[in-house]
Amino acid sequence: MRPKFRNPVKDRLHVTTVLDQSIYSGGGYQQALNAINLVESIDKDLICHTVLTFDRKNLIPLKDIDVDAIYVPLRRDMRLLLAIRRHLRWYPIYRYVRLLIGPNCLERALDRLATDLVYFISPCELALDLDRINFIFTVWDLCHRDHPEFPEVRYDGQFEYRERILNSALPMATAIIVDSPITRNRVIDYYRVDPARVSVFSFSPALHLNKPDSINKPYDYSPALGEIATPYIFYPAQFWPHKNHKYILEALKVLEDTYFIRMSAVFAGGSINQSTYKALLVIANHLSISDRIHFLGFVPNHHLHFLYKHAVALVMPTYFGPTNLPPLEAFSIGTPVVYPDLKGLRDQVAESALLVDLNDPDDLAAKLYMLSTRPEVSRDLVLKGKKRLNYLLRHDSQREALTRIFIEFKHKKETWC
Repeated sequence: MRPKFRNPVKDRLHVTTVLDQSIYSGGGYQQALNAINLVESIDKDLICHTVLTFDRKNLIPLKDIDVDAIYVPLRRDMRLLLAIRRHLRWYPIYRYVRLLIGPNCLERALDRLATDLVYFISPCELALDLDRINFIFTVWDLCHRDHPEFPEVRYDGQFEYRERILNSALPMATAIIVDSPITRNRVIDYYRVDPARVSVFSFSPALHLNKPDSINKPYDYSPALGEIATPYIFYPAQFWPHKNHKYILEALKVLEDTYFIRMSAVFAGGSINQSTYKALLVIANHLSISDRIHFLGFVPNHHLHFLYKHAVALVMPTYFGPTNLPPLEAFSIGTPVVYPDLKGLRDQVAESALLVDLNDPDDLAAKLYMLSTRPEVSRDLVLKGKKRLNYLLRHDSQREALTRIFIEFKHKKETWC
């Protein structure tokens, strides 16, 4: 159990960062690693930082960024008990449940680490299981509100599930971290939280992307890339409907039929939605371009640099935003970006990408033709992308904001230690 008394002057703030994600979860996982790296940069005289993960496979990627994490198994039966307990929140009943069986398994693990403040670096449901320990909560997007039509945020109660977490967690959070000013305004508007508690931390490229071993190591994960005889576009994304891979297939067919240019597409993504994947295979066969569509599955971090570098462009026709990691990664490597002309998403890239109409595959085909025939357009996009990335990555301001959150909480915490 937690010590009854601690010296508020000499003690540092004990911050536990929770990584409740799988390495196969895509860009969100990379952003979680970036958040851990940011906390690690905070003055060690102010905080004592521990990373807690429930997936043993996370230990190696964390070790790669010089972070020694603690693995705590959180089995399905334990998560089920947490869920049952979570639904007994009516105070007269819940009070007796706590008296009868004590703290839940999550808080017991955090108690053993003497945790003062938990930083959930993803939109994690476990925040609702903290009865005594305060937390920082992260909101990546509100896409279930922006595009409720898509099955991944509509079916099986997903919309209600997300709303329940946000409506319950955000009012209790010590601080809320969001990806952009647009998301900040929406969070404040939709969930009526104090604006002073909401901070914007921009996304950053994957930490592994520009390491020397990633830059110098050729792509050898699969023989597929060696079989590509035509220029290719790259799209690292899981196979969900909102990722809109279909749009790329249709545009490649237009590019061939109208502009007489054969171009391939390289798709990388760790978690494959089988129904979407099978539908894409059918479409590619119907368009007679299946020989130029390459599904690589999960690609290790140290191969991404090669895939970006040799692509004609990153093409990301997603509906979800307002921010995404791949454009930033392409900017950092020097790859042109083609991105949706949608509210919010175009704000992320500004003038540094070619914007396309997602209702018109011909528009993407025209943009790809431009990149293929006018090298000066690509060079201009690369230069603008570098400038845009430098503008977005204001790590000093993020570090200052996070430090301020920790200092303000520490002063409050000292009143009840």
